Amino acid sequence: MKLSFFLILLFLQFSLCNNINGFNKISKINLEQLINTNDLDKDCEKCNIEIVVYIKKNINDLTEHQIYNFLCTIDISCKNNVEFSQFSNEILFLLLHQKTELSLKVFSKYKKIINWDYICTYIADPINDGIKLYEILQNIEAISGYDDVKTDVIEALKIAIGKQ
Repeated sequence: MKLSFFLILLFLQFSLCNNINGFNKISKINLEQLINTNDLDKDCEKCNIEIVVYIKKNINDLTEHQIYNFLCTIDISCKNNVEFSQFSNEILFLLLHQKTELSLKVFSKYKKIINWDYICTYIADPINDGIKLYEILQNIEAISGYDDVKTDVIEALKIAIGKQ
């Protein structure tokens, strides 16, 4: 009796692991397709934390479209999703710090498509106190061009600095 119960548990565990691994493979393939798509007419995946994880893992090798796909996930509808909100806020500041000019370029190019006003509220309200806001501000001020978004970002950063 104990042996049959043990075998049933072992079978169930093995079956579940295979299903989970199969899901991860499918999910990874779909995520790669989603994050690398150039199709701006597609529905955006709001609050998709997998895209945020992808951005963090690939921070040094991002394209405009990948950053757009990340920014597209940030929406007011995610406000009650604490895990997504905190993580995406952290990654937004990581982008601003490490990929300042590329971030401004994407902001400027897609400002009318992304939820720009909400992204500015993200910048004005950083989750992490350890974010180097002054450094980010100096980096942004040193870049020429992108005035249509620079003003908004600088204003949001000054609000964030005032909260420290």
